[in-house]
Amino acid sequence: MKLYYELASVYEAIYPQLFNYEKEFQYYQQKLQEFSCINILEIGCGPGFLASKFVENYFNYLGVDISDDMLELAHKRVPNGNFIKGDMRNLRIH
Repeated sequence: MKLYYELASVYEAIYPQLFNYEKEFQYYQQKLQEFSCINILEIGCGPGFLASKFVENYFNYLGVDISDDMLELAHKRVPNGNFIKGDMRNLRIH
């Protein structure tokens, strides 16, 4: 958990080396189109790697994360993205 909370910039540097976010987004986009879905709620959005893809492709996106540091990185990566702080263990959607 230290990597996620205290070392968010390290997380941000490492994870693009481990995951192909473009390929992951293409998969989600295909599935979302099948169901005509444009509203996205990403729980655990981290530094916004997928958020940038959804926002660039005109999805109605909301990213939720528990870490202030991750949310700060996400805001920097996707300035026009919609992000809120929240804990998936007790998330309430209104």
